Amino acid sequence: MIKKILLILLFITNAFAYYDFGVLGNTYIIEEPDALEEMKKAYEQTDKKALKKELIDEYKKNLVGNIHLPYCKKNSTRKIDLFNKRAPYDIDIEEVDIHIKAGTPLSDFYQNVHLKYALMNATSPDEFSWLKSQKVQNVIITEGILDELKKYSQKFILNTTLKDAFEFKCTPTIFEIKKGVLNIYEYEIKRKEEAQ
Repeated sequence: MIKKILLILLFITNAFAYYDFGVLGNTYIIEEPDALEEMKKAYEQTDKKALKKELIDEYKKNLVGNIHLPYCKKNSTRKIDLFNKRAPYDIDIEEVDIHIKAGTPLSDFYQNVHLKYALMNATSPDEFSWLKSQKVQNVIITEGILDELKKYSQKFILNTTLKDAFEFKCTPTIFEIKKGVLNIYEYEIKRKEEAQ
C-alpha cells in the first residue's frame, strides 16, 4: 500500500515539473556581462609574448638543482645490500609518487629491479665530458639547470631525501641497483678548471 502511495506522489511531483505556472512578480533583464565573452576579451588583450616568456622563465626557475656535493677526490666503490636494510623513516618522494613507510624492507622495492643513473653537477663542463663517456641514459643533477641535458631520456634533480637515503657524497657518481644491491661508483676525474 505504501509503495502505491509513494508511486502516486512521485508521479504527481514529476507532472508538476512540466507544468508552466507563468510569471509571478517583476522580471528584470540580465545586465551582467557574459562570462565567456569576458574571458575572450581578456584573452585578446593579453600580451601573449610576455605571458609565454613569464611561463617559460617560471618553468626554468623550477628546473634548477641546488644541492651542493663536493667533487670526488678518488675512485671508490661502495655497496649497500638493500635486502638487509629497512627504511629508517617515512620516505615520500612526491615527484615520482614513491611513499615508503618507516621499517619497510627496501628489498620489497628493489628485488627484481635494475636501475642505473649518473649523478652529476650540471655546472661543471668536465662532468658533462665525463657523462658523454658513460653508458647511461638516466641522469640526476645536483646543481645547475636540468634543461641542459636534452639528449637524456630520464633526467631529475636530486632532492635531500634521495641524497640521504643513498648516502651520496660527491660528484660524479654512477649508482646502480642490481639484484637488491645498491652499487655506488664515485669517480675522480681530471678537471680543466683545477688546472687553471
